[in-house]
Amino acid sequence: SRPVAKRPLVEHADAVVTLSTTAFDLAEEFGLPLRKLRLLPNFVVKQDKTAGQVFARRDWLYVGRLSEDKGILELARHWPTTEILDVYGDGPEKLRLQTLGRPGVRYRGVLPRDEIQGTMAKYRGLIFSSINPEPGPLVYLHALASGTPILAKEGSSVATEVQRSRSGAIFS
Repeated sequence: SRPVAKRPLVEHADAVVTLSTTAFDLAEEFGLPLRKLRLLPNFVVKQDKTAGQVFARRDWLYVGRLSEDKGILELARHWPTTEILDVYGDGPEKLRLQTLGRPGVRYRGVLPRDEIQGTMAKYRGLIFSSINPEPGPLVYLHALASGTPILAKEGSSVATEVQRSRSGAIFS
């Protein structure tokens, strides 16, 4: 296959917008000219009513699609039994997660978008276990907006952002 920079759509584009520094770096690595690249990060504009409140943060949470590429089953299988992980989401791995029976892992259903930040603010941290190079996941931005630290899987796009912003820690 031809390099991305030589594809007709990209050749004729005035600009290519990326949603994160990770996506920007990947686009440059694939040969897109810097003069065409623009970084326009995702953002969260809604201020949650819980912003600024102090909660007794004890448990951890995962918010996202329940699919193999998100790493949720591997995370649940290896979750320490001394900690609580609340899982919010839906997807093809939902039934396997529910029947896993791992102590400390609780499936909580789907979390409405307008409740994400308020819910996150009550947790010790967000676990980002995805093994995909995601361009700019909103769950990361919601965690930042709610003041929730992030524990990101090494090698993920969020791990790169966590290192740059010092907004959490990395796990392997």
